[in-house]
Amino acid sequence: MEPHVFDQLTSSPLAFRRKLRVDTDDGPRSFDSILDPWQREDFQALDAGWIDSTHRRDSLAIKRAYLERPRGHSKTTDLAVMVAWALLASRSALTGLGAAADKDQARLLRDAIRRITLLNPWLKAFLEVRLNTVRNPATGSELVIQSSDALGSYGQTPDFVIADELTHWSKRDLWDSLFSSAAKRRHCMFVVISNAGVGMGSSWQWRIREAARVSEGWHFHRVDGPKASWINAKLLDEQRAMLPPSAFRRLWLNEWIRGLGDALPAEDIEAAITQDGPMEGNEPGYVFAAGLDLGTKHDHSALTTLGTEIGSGKVQLADCQSWAPGPDGQVDLQAVEAAVLSRHRQYGYAMVGFDPSQAILMAQRLSEQGVPMVEVPFVGKQLDRMARDLLQTFRSRSLEMYRDERLISDLNRLSIVERRYGFKLEAISDELGHADRAIAMAIILPFMLEAAHDTPIEETQSGPVGFVA
Repeated sequence: MEPHVFDQLTSSPLAFRRKLRVDTDDGPRSFDSILDPWQREDFQALDAGWIDSTHRRDSLAIKRAYLERPRGHSKTTDLAVMVAWALLASRSALTGLGAAADKDQARLLRDAIRRITLLNPWLKAFLEVRLNTVRNPATGSELVIQSSDALGSYGQTPDFVIADELTHWSKRDLWDSLFSSAAKRRHCMFVVISNAGVGMGSSWQWRIREAARVSEGWHFHRVDGPKASWINAKLLDEQRAMLPPSAFRRLWLNEWIRGLGDALPAEDIEAAITQDGPMEGNEPGYVFAAGLDLGTKHDHSALTTLGTEIGSGKVQLADCQSWAPGPDGQVDLQAVEAAVLSRHRQYGYAMVGFDPSQAILMAQRLSEQGVPMVEVPFVGKQLDRMARDLLQTFRSRSLEMYRDERLISDLNRLSIVERRYGFKLEAISDELGHADRAIAMAIILPFMLEAAHDTPIEETQSGPVGFVA
């Protein structure tokens, strides 16, 4: 690259966007040429702040931004373009921190930068995309990518910070760490980009959003409803049909929801309450299975048992219990293990589904005592299946349950978000847990639905009894 061209690109984010090629339905095009007006407004508002950040100088330019956009409105791509320019334009070693709701979301920022470098070979020469970092080897500037369930950033002194999909962060620890770290440098650029969230008027994300909205030191920009030129009516109709009304309003119309969750309409939950109480476990013709959501430090645990009569098309709530952390912040795992064994003796479980990242040692001990423990990894395909089956089961009135107030509370707190692999259930973690009873139900529900629709139960290759997937 000619020196004068390089100087122009590193001096002007606009010049960078004009040279940058991105993939479109019509083939690679200049990124600047395809921007919608609402995108251009955000870039223009933040360019001066990014220049200050990369050149480590202090001015009156805006260096704080809260961008609120609907689903599919180029949130991650636009962040990737900002970060790529900052790493290219830095004149000395900069430290950038990029945080997202979870590991899958965090990877989207990295992958977006990788796609940009692949379409722009001249940029690939300056940026190295690694597992959790993007680095400029010439200057030592680096973006470190982490998720909100990882360790915080205390002790770091960043030159820029990216907070992606803030409304989906389950805990605010990382936010406090990032925001306080950003205050260490006057030139630090801090950008939040997110969909509308749940808990309007009450959640910690809402309070942060409102503080940014009224602050003169922040660029706050909310995009009303679907305005992206690339989103068509057919796609929106499909999403409207699939999602609960409140989830559609939040994800696609960018409207905040007052309740704690929007995955399940309250009327669908109430319609499912048809039983007088828990099941005994000796109902003829029924098969039982359970989901185990084992919390780690400072989190709750839950065991939810479901029953079904093979081929009936209905799934019933048989039993539900949960455990809160003790004074030391730990759940009594011996009590959880004893309860699983006790319920197995009562219900004769066909399987107990669990996330192997949480409960592998407990599962080994229970398996030795005859409990059929089956791994249900919390990976993309399975998370999507859990979310879709839970929504469809309540919508189709295929689930019957008794009035368990803790479970009802958990179900009302669930939100649904979209990831690259599909849908995912999320819930804000607080003193009541992480919607543990509902998550335990979601773990086992897909397998129980198979039995309810006449899928046979048979011995798996690994030994424990499970449902055929």
